[in-house]
Amino acid sequence: MKKSSVKITRYTSGPFCVDIVEGRKMWEAWLTHNCFGVSELMFGIPKTDADHDLFLEIVEANLPDYKATYKVEYMR
Repeated sequence: MKKSSVKITRYTSGPFCVDIVEGRKMWEAWLTHNCFGVSELMFGIPKTDADHDLFLEIVEANLPDYKATYKVEYMR
């Protein structure tokens, strides 16, 4: 294995966690629940299209829909 140079920042939203992954060229948002071992990619956006604050706004606006989908897919 090789150590990655990405930066990961975890945010919480109730029992859910959103990991924001900052790569060299991309922002990614990953959703997980604190009782399940599944992380699901919400989406990614090139850094040329959004700065950190705008990306977080987009993630927050879409979070309710992704939580609902996560519950259907993994929390039956």
